[in-house]
Amino acid sequence: MNYSYREQLQVLENLIIKENSTKRLDCPFCLGKNTFTITNLDGDVLWNCYKASCLSKGTKKGSPSINSIRNRLNRIPNQLEQRFKNEIPDILSDPLFHPDVVDWLEKNNCLEQLKEKKVKIKYSPKEKRILFFYPDNSGALGRTLIPKYKPKWKAFGDTSGLFITGSGDTVVLVEDCASAVSVSRLSGVTGIALSGTNISSNQKHLLTAYNNIKIALDKDASVGAISLLGIIKPFCNGTVVLLDSDLKYLSISELRSKIKEC
Repeated sequence: MNYSYREQLQVLENLIIKENSTKRLDCPFCLGKNTFTITNLDGDVLWNCYKASCLSKGTKKGSPSINSIRNRLNRIPNQLEQRFKNEIPDILSDPLFHPDVVDWLEKNNCLEQLKEKKVKIKYSPKEKRILFFYPDNSGALGRTLIPKYKPKWKAFGDTSGLFITGSGDTVVLVEDCASAVSVSRLSGVTGIALSGTNISSNQKHLLTAYNNIKIALDKDASVGAISLLGIIKPFCNGTVVLLDSDLKYLSISELRSKIKEC
């Protein structure tokens, strides 16, 4: 039996869950054994059943506690400093006008998606960086073309959200934008880049929109991958694959095979 959102709320209204904590229990809807999780994230309640035949899942906006509000306010100055530390360059160019940029995009399997206008990519001649723009265009991550230059990736504008490209029910969570663009070539796959293995509260909220997330990181980042899995498990079906090859350089058939390993 499928329950409407309102019916699910009625069933869950007496279930008490402490703020910023998760409970795992038998599903109250399909009665699946230990298949149901419910999380209170800064006052918002998220629930999900992992049983394939059960469609019970939802989010209820709530009110954070005074303590959560205080913690958020304490984080705001630092977050604003980080988010807007580097403004998006005033002068940006079409990557297709620059042979060295085209060559890099082609080698990293991003050129096709750019030409088909499935991702916004620009080039900053001053910075000598290829900028991958976030969906709302308020921020971008720039990859340097200068060999051995640090930092390799640099944030511009507001990058507090997620770099998302492609569309599909399966999400592949990767570390950098080029890898996200590469995997988004697969039909039914959305590529998402965290730009690091740390995840903010805002990024957690954005990830709750997805039910099936595959974390694909280098073997060197195994600790971060396992930590990420623990964070997203309460609200989605999450799996991990530790890579021995870079997703940016794989063909579509190789990508398809690698993603199946997740």
